[in-house]
Amino acid sequence: MSLERKRQVLYTVLSPVIQGDTLWQVMCHWQTHYADKAQFEWNAFLSDCQRMADIGQQRTTVYRQLIALMLDNKAVLYDDPWPEMQAYQQRQSEHDAMQSTPVVAPPEDWGPVLTEVLAELFAQLRSDTIAVVRRYAIDMAGRHGLPSSLTYAFTQWLDQGKAMTLPNVPLTQLQQLFNYIYVALCECVGPIVADRMISQAVNVEYEQASTLNARRLLG
Repeated sequence: MSLERKRQVLYTVLSPVIQGDTLWQVMCHWQTHYADKAQFEWNAFLSDCQRMADIGQQRTTVYRQLIALMLDNKAVLYDDPWPEMQAYQQRQSEHDAMQSTPVVAPPEDWGPVLTEVLAELFAQLRSDTIAVVRRYAIDMAGRHGLPSSLTYAFTQWLDQGKAMTLPNVPLTQLQQLFNYIYVALCECVGPIVADRMISQAVNVEYEQASTLNARRLLG
């Protein structure tokens, strides 16, 4: 008996008993594990079915119907369900692919937070102090390999007041730049005053921020 007719026999017998995707799961299980096996394997297949679908007390009836139709070459059978089985397998593949693909959160852009904190901080500084802090921070950023996009955004903000947008710069690198600014500030005004200024700037932004915690810039 051809594989196509075997599928028709199975589909004809099972479709009144099992519905929905469970039917296609059972059919695909048979196709994969039993299609090329002899008729005496039907019992083993039906045992598998009971783990996937509720055939309950109908198992004996289902078994007898399967054997009867397998032996009756003139029996009228339902159409071959292979297209429906393929459609089910495609849906399962797409579902499995979605389940196995990790959900990647969009990168956090700390640029606006850094912009606001520095605006609060630099508003407290004299122009000559800002010039010293600028030179030191940019010099140290270059020496330690911070991305050019970060130093460029920093200088653009200083020169033109453009808000920093840094979606691809990790927080750790922003913390490094912020630390260089702090070190330079300590040299200019002393650590006590520098700590007070930075704490004030960070706390103002922290109270205003809705998502990202500005205090994390401190490392």
